Amino acid sequence: MIIRRKQSRMKRLGSVTYVGCVALAAMALLGCSKQQPQPQAPQVAQGKAGQAEIDGLKQQVAQLQDAVSKKNMEIEKLQQPTASAVPAVAVSPGQAAAPSAPAETGPPPQQGSRSVLDQDINFQLKGCSLSGSLVKCDLLVTNKEGDKKAGFGHSERSRIIDDAGRDYPATSFTLGADVGTYSVETTLPGDVPVAGQIQFESIKPGTKRIRLLEMAWWVSDSKGSRHTVIKFTDVDL
Repeated sequence: MIIRRKQSRMKRLGSVTYVGCVALAAMALLGCSKQQPQPQAPQVAQGKAGQAEIDGLKQQVAQLQDAVSKKNMEIEKLQQPTASAVPAVAVSPGQAAAPSAPAETGPPPQQGSRSVLDQDINFQLKGCSLSGSLVKCDLLVTNKEGDKKAGFGHSERSRIIDDAGRDYPATSFTLGADVGTYSVETTLPGDVPVAGQIQFESIKPGTKRIRLLEMAWWVSDSKGSRHTVIKFTDVDL
């Protein structure tokens, strides 16, 4: 009986031991299966697919940027004025080309007063006018330094030449209060303008311009006497 009891106890211990070993083996297999890395093929495939899509989008963006740059260059070229953009105007053989600027109409502008400084004396031409066959040229004479005796008068250099080349000698002179048909003379004070006039007769009617006006002058002061010819050109009447 004792032996049988021992054998029965040994069988139960063996069964428990067997069951424990099986459980331990199952637990070991389960732990190993958890520790083993999961297959990464799907993730790698997904990663490769996502990278390929990003690369494709980058390539499309680069292509769009290149197209925008080309369009901007074309717009800048169109905005720049070029000679080819100006349409050519056909001109017939019998038709003259149109002037680039409109032609002036009406009489030419009258010239204002002009002046010449000679030997410290300023000769200012106020203007010349034609009345019938008589031309009068008005002057202002200003001495710039000290008192001087000055005058002008008849000479081959006191004359006018018109736009047709006709030469007319002076016939009358005025300087201050002195009037003469041959010459006039007066003392010019410092920095005080003195009026003068020279006249020419027998001028052809219709004369429009004096090409040259000459006046023979002389000046006398402490330095001696000096002669000069004052000239004005292109004087309108």
